[in-house]
Amino acid sequence: MNKYAILQVKSKQYFVKEGSTISVPKIDKGTNFEVLLIKDEKDVTIGNPVTEKGGLNLTNLGNKRVKTDVRRYKGKSRYRKNKSHTDEYTVIRIEKIDIAATKTTVIEAKPEEKQEKKIIKKVATKSESNKTSLSTLKLTDSVVNKLEKQGIKTVENLKSKSKEDLVAIKGLGEKTVDSILKKLK
Repeated sequence: MNKYAILQVKSKQYFVKEGSTISVPKIDKGTNFEVLLIKDEKDVTIGNPVTEKGGLNLTNLGNKRVKTDVRRYKGKSRYRKNKSHTDEYTVIRIEKIDIAATKTTVIEAKPEEKQEKKIIKKVATKSESNKTSLSTLKLTDSVVNKLEKQGIKTVENLKSKSKEDLVAIKGLGEKTVDSILKKLK
């Protein structure tokens, strides 16, 4: 489907397709979205300056902040100035481009759709510990990488190895192997 549109938000223009995501300056309720051009599979509607028919269905995914640093430097004179400012943006996903619609609508996203990153920790029980990954042992990244390079990817695989097998792995010393075995108990 070759549907696309040119959308104007707060005097800035964006080329959008269905399913694409854009960051626009922070919008409030009642912000005007103007559609300047819509191309459907068959028709092209060009506005003068705004299209009279056609619209978009948009989903507001939430706000994000972007910090910008401004640095000034002059050589040989010890002149250095650092300033910064933070701009707020709204992330919008284009759900549908409809040439038959009469206006553009914005829908607030559900909390699970928002772009906030949530960290979920899984606590392993004793019965699950045999099948869990090495990250649950809280080993350093270098130790985990060395074990995975040797094909040891789960706690069960690690328990099946003897102390001599672990010491034979390149990069694992006696103290590291002792700390691994202590964490396994």
